[in-house]
Amino acid sequence: MLQGLALVYTASNTRLSISSYDIGIFDCYFLRTVNYVGSGGIMSVTSTNYHLQLGDSMFINCSSSEGCGAIMFSSTSSIINRVCAHGCFTGLSQYYQFGFFQSISTNYNNITMLSVSKCAPNNDVIRHFSFSLSSGIQSIISTNSSNNRGYYYTGIHVIGSNSFLGRFCTITKNDSDESISLCVASGVNSNILELSNNVGNIQRLYSYGNTYSYGGKNQFISCIFYNNDFCLFYVPSGSLELISCIISHQTNLLFQGTLTAVTNNLITASSNIISLSIAHYSTALCQNAPIFVSTQSKIKNNHILIPVLLLILVA
Repeated sequence: MLQGLALVYTASNTRLSISSYDIGIFDCYFLRTVNYVGSGGIMSVTSTNYHLQLGDSMFINCSSSEGCGAIMFSSTSSIINRVCAHGCFTGLSQYYQFGFFQSISTNYNNITMLSVSKCAPNNDVIRHFSFSLSSGIQSIISTNSSNNRGYYYTGIHVIGSNSFLGRFCTITKNDSDESISLCVASGVNSNILELSNNVGNIQRLYSYGNTYSYGGKNQFISCIFYNNDFCLFYVPSGSLELISCIISHQTNLLFQGTLTAVTNNLITASSNIISLSIAHYSTALCQNAPIFVSTQSKIKNNHILIPVLLLILVA
């Protein structure tokens, strides 16, 4: 177990050495001044039966010459709690993806209070993903993904999982060349995103959609979709159900597929109708040191009162 360490890597061939199946990293600070040569700038685990617990730590400017600027984890389970990642990036080939981390866990990935900013792998046509979860059961709670830059999948990417629950998340000011800030592609089971925000994301070129929903029965409940570019939803298979959401969008809502708008959704092209109340909610802000706050807010529109949140973002 690592605890209370500040580690600065100045050589291209050094990173954490993993010697135990139970990996614990707490209260640590990681910084790279040169790219790690290979995948996983801070650590890489690609064997079975490993369990990762990562908490109260910061990853600043972590980078690799290939994929996963900070962490490559492909094993059994991961728990990430109160972690900041800022400025992490990868290199220049088709393998150079996942600016911060990729976790492929056969059992589960549990993410709580993670903040990822400026961590997509820059503006190259084959660089994409700020962070990604796949396989197993996925849970992302109180997570902020903002100001990431890449070709696509710059906010949150969840794919091939048994089920997915996202709650109290904010995806904003992510900048994609082609498309997709939020991806939920989770097989045939039920996948839920609730009490979350998708706000002010940019697609520079032709866009499939800001939000990609693939397979299974996907539900977005009491969420805000506000001031995003191009088409908002891309649903090539499965179904996407909107329940008690607020949607303010200037162009087409749907690129392709089936969109089920259930009762109590407010859908408008006008940005003047909606009054947004902005507050922190159990998130991490990555500037110098992590700052954790916990307050709630609600949004009121006419007679509809929907519990919701917006997270104050890292500049």
